[in-house]
Amino acid sequence: MIIVLFIVASPLLPTKEYISSHVVSTGSMEPEIMTGSVVFSSLEIDEINPGDIIVFKSPQNQDNTIVHRVMEIKDGKYITKGDNNDNADDWVVFKEDILGKVAFNIPYLGYAIEFLKTPLGFALGVGIPALILIIGFVKKIRDGIQDEVKKKTEEEVTKKKLEDTTVLGLIMLLTS
Repeated sequence: MIIVLFIVASPLLPTKEYISSHVVSTGSMEPEIMTGSVVFSSLEIDEINPGDIIVFKSPQNQDNTIVHRVMEIKDGKYITKGDNNDNADDWVVFKEDILGKVAFNIPYLGYAIEFLKTPLGFALGVGIPALILIIGFVKKIRDGIQDEVKKKTEEEVTKKKLEDTTVLGLIMLLTS
């Protein structure tokens, strides 16, 4: 759970200057990188060589990212291919579109992250643990209040007994 929360929060952490995470949504890199994996990529892209796996903005839709292997580099243009694809990609990738070089991946973790982004996933992943914490705090507060009430009641009972004993003693003294 902590790892998932760390990955979900990773864009907000200071590490975003050095490493980024991306969820793999297709099987184009299987079996090396499975669908649903989370890849972590180094933002150090000064040295990219053929054979390296990179994360880049899709030339067809800049809002999407693609994780593919560099097959060759020609005149500053990167020819890429998914390991599970028969042919090289129909496009070339330019250095300014490269978001990072894949350092490692965690298989299937992306499914959990994508689920946490849904309203139901958020409710289950964040809401229920928060509710459990709140219930725990309320119970502690209630127990503390009960302890204080018990303590005050015992003090009052002891004080009353002491008063009764003192009054009884005075009555016995006066009557003798």
